[in-house]
Amino acid sequence: MFKAFNLDISEQMASCQRLAEQASIEPFIEQCRYVGFIIRVPDGELERYWRVTKAISTFKQVIERRIEAKDFTDLYIHPASSELDPCGVPRVVFDSKERVVVIW
Repeated sequence: MFKAFNLDISEQMASCQRLAEQASIEPFIEQCRYVGFIIRVPDGELERYWRVTKAISTFKQVIERRIEAKDFTDLYIHPASSELDPCGVPRVVFDSKERVVVIW
């Protein structure tokens, strides 16, 4: 009866991986430096996994891999931007209702 709410950890991790792959990533650049990333989750489902450390960790790993690959949403990034360092700037995740879900 409660199976939908009691997914095992591998299903939770897979769901978070899918959400990260579908998320939009928007970099903020000022004076030729990254100052942060806005990540938007398509359906706000990420909140379900907020307390599941391994699932959220999976989400973050996929987002970090996408940032490293410059897999950004409809944004032209000049080829010289490969010199920009995305490390150490905040990542903020919003749900579909524009509420902050995760920051790291």
